[in-house]
Amino acid sequence: MTSTLAPHPTPVLGAEVTVGPPVRRLGQTVHVVRDVRSDGYFQVSPREAFVLTRLDGTRTFGDVERDYRGAFGKDLGDASWQQLMGLLYARRLLVPPGEDAEAGRTAYEQLRQQNQAGRVTPPRVTRVRVPLIDPGPVIGWLQGRAAWLLHPVTAAVATALVLLMLLTVGLRLPLLWEGYVASWASAPVTVAVGVVVVLLSLLVHEFTHALTCVRYGGRCREMGISWRFPLITIYTKVEDIYLVPHRWQRVVVSLSGVLGGLVVLLPVFVTWLLVPAGHPVAETCVVVLVLGGMAQLVNLAPVLGLDGQKALSHALGVWDVADESRAYWTAVLRRRPAPVADGAARWVVPVYGVVVVLLLSVVTLWTVWVGVTLLVTGEVPW
Repeated sequence: MTSTLAPHPTPVLGAEVTVGPPVRRLGQTVHVVRDVRSDGYFQVSPREAFVLTRLDGTRTFGDVERDYRGAFGKDLGDASWQQLMGLLYARRLLVPPGEDAEAGRTAYEQLRQQNQAGRVTPPRVTRVRVPLIDPGPVIGWLQGRAAWLLHPVTAAVATALVLLMLLTVGLRLPLLWEGYVASWASAPVTVAVGVVVVLLSLLVHEFTHALTCVRYGGRCREMGISWRFPLITIYTKVEDIYLVPHRWQRVVVSLSGVLGGLVVLLPVFVTWLLVPAGHPVAETCVVVLVLGGMAQLVNLAPVLGLDGQKALSHALGVWDVADESRAYWTAVLRRRPAPVADGAARWVVPVYGVVVVLLLSVVTLWTVWVGVTLLVTGEVPW
């Protein structure tokens, strides 16, 4: 049934409101909506997102109703419009007509404080985050003064050089590993210098996530230190990742940190090639290359919330592949209807859970074996 609003133009959401692409979450499709004015993030259904993207002031309510009917085979009547408009005004995605400007600013400030407080993750024994800096100003400066860093050609050249480095190091890994282990036993200063350089590469790793997210239209306003059992790491909070329009762009954001961290090792790699073997500088380079390479490449593992898990999730178009798999197997084991995924996620999600359980079992058994051997013989079993 056509609503009585049909001849009237729709209100305008404005440039401050962004509607993200569809993402599957626990069997449902959701869209993330961001409002810069209130610093609010909301999840809406595909039907709500469909209507929101058409509230641009150029369409009438009748135009939106006609598009909605064509897309979903249902009508939008007065009751539906009233419910939706009430929701938009309650969340201040739309400003009430005739509202005083000062009252509006006060309302947005109060809502902003509520939204920010609601996103604070309470510390737990296994997970604590300590915010340190807002990388936004630095990213803004780079966008204006060093835009070439964000160019695809730069990324392609960096990727090629990093792959060459990894290939060379991989071919000589047995020899490098021997020197790496020896340095930990006999050269503490060399190890200390190496650890400092690796920490720098981890900082660049996280900053590259932020830089790439901004490159694709998102924001990053927080970097800090995170304790996530059993690791202490540097983290970047990229809340806007689900607003990045294309899956491949979200995958790039997730994997860009590994590339950025490995780029830091390139000067070390070149120095290692030029300095004679056995020189203290060469020994330091070996520690940096082995330790730094492991620190970066481990992030590609699709588990424990690492970059590999996030990249896989975005590639499949799901919110979190681990949550999806957990929900799937919980439903199966309890003989309940399992959440349904789309495309490749339909089979990847179930397989993912099985593979992760098997891998964690192998790692656990290996750890126990090493521990028992060390206790019994006093030596590591290799």
